[in-house]
Amino acid sequence: MAYSNVEYVTSGTTYAFNASFNKADSRITCIGGGGQGSAKQSNSLGGAGGGGGGCSFIINSTFFNANDVVNVQLSAGGSTAIKDAAGNPRCFANAGSPGSVGTGGAGGPTGTAIGDTKFAGGAGGNLTSGATGGGGGSAASINGNGASVSANVTTGGASGSGLAGGAAGSGGANGTEFDSTHGSGSGGGGGTTTTVAAGGNYGGGGGGAHGQSGTPTGGALLSGIIVIEWNVPVVVLPELITEPMVPAFTEE
Repeated sequence: MAYSNVEYVTSGTTYAFNASFNKADSRITCIGGGGQGSAKQSNSLGGAGGGGGGCSFIINSTFFNANDVVNVQLSAGGSTAIKDAAGNPRCFANAGSPGSVGTGGAGGPTGTAIGDTKFAGGAGGNLTSGATGGGGGSAASINGNGASVSANVTTGGASGSGLAGGAAGSGGANGTEFDSTHGSGSGGGGGTTTTVAAGGNYGGGGGGAHGQSGTPTGGALLSGIIVIEWNVPVVVLPELITEPMVPAFTEE
């Protein structure tokens, strides 16, 4: 479905609905934040990848109106939500979990998510061998679940919209399903240097740290995003009915 109007919420605690917002023809999407990749396990064994955020969306919701000012929830590595004017969450997507030593972080689950449609984020890769870190799981999208990363795979997971994950040492791709810079991010690749790249915006999981001396870090926590889309109602004017002119009758 196509929407002619779109606004993005990537930070802050409140959102004011546009005066032209039309709840009868709208979609509101939440993508959860991405989990951080874990630290190294030893100087020769890297860390596991972080999980990608989940995605939830609601269609033609009756809970929001034009000009409403509502609370939103967004943070690096945290869950994402938008609440109605009474403070009740109406769309909620879980964040991916951080990697923990050799165990990849879980993707954002759907069980506690809120939405008409809910997709799970991808899990980060476990790591049991090799100095290169495990790949990060990807964020889910409006098109499907995020991809999980298999054990000891160093490439990040593909996003729910099919964007390829980052290769080892490279960041995940930024999502593009809403426009060229907004969407669900793919997972970051496992670390090959002191600091590994993060997942892609929004919600991609970070790759695990490289196993080497020093204190290399896993790919950083990422925030999610809220996307508000709508179409303005089309005004249909009544068809004008015309009849032929009839000459006036006059008596002579």
